[in-house]
Amino acid sequence: MAYSRLDPRNNQRVSEIVQRIAHVNYIPLVHEHDMLEIEKVFRSIPSLDFPINSAAELIEKLGGSGKEYTIAEVNVDPMRMIKYMPSYYFPIASIENFIEKLADLIRDNRKQVDVPREMESIRRYVAHLQFPIRSAEELSRQMNENEQYAFQGRYVNAREMIKKIPEEVFPFESPEDFEMKIMSVMVNRPLIVRD
Repeated sequence: MAYSRLDPRNNQRVSEIVQRIAHVNYIPLVHEHDMLEIEKVFRSIPSLDFPINSAAELIEKLGGSGKEYTIAEVNVDPMRMIKYMPSYYFPIASIENFIEKLADLIRDNRKQVDVPREMESIRRYVAHLQFPIRSAEELSRQMNENEQYAFQGRYVNAREMIKKIPEEVFPFESPEDFEMKIMSVMVNRPLIVRD
């Protein structure tokens, strides 16, 4: 099958993630970073039968009110997850439709970042880095872990910032590669994380 270069289904990693989480007939139109978030949810919840006609039905299929799931080491009540789903998200016709609607929720609830401003700030802090950087440990060695850095209007130390960089974005081969990957991390930050 030929895909448009803009089609997220053209990404082999998206196909692999989808195959790990559910039996689907069609790969949903969801980008890799959102699929990684959705995978966390699907690893924790029971398999569901579709269609699901309402939020109430979804809650019951997830075990009812008060049932908790551990998602990315965070205890989550389905009521908390579902309260963000507008009524027009229902019915959920299929597993593919559910995945695409979860991706919409993730994008809608992800904190927006002023990427150009944050990248300008980051460039000042990392101008001295030597590339390639193969791991978080190596990046940590090159930065002062206790130094405070401005990010999104507050100060955080390097150790805290480095912990938020997903393992899969390493290595950083060059300053340009570092910038591209860090921009992607900022725009696609995970919603479900353990503090």
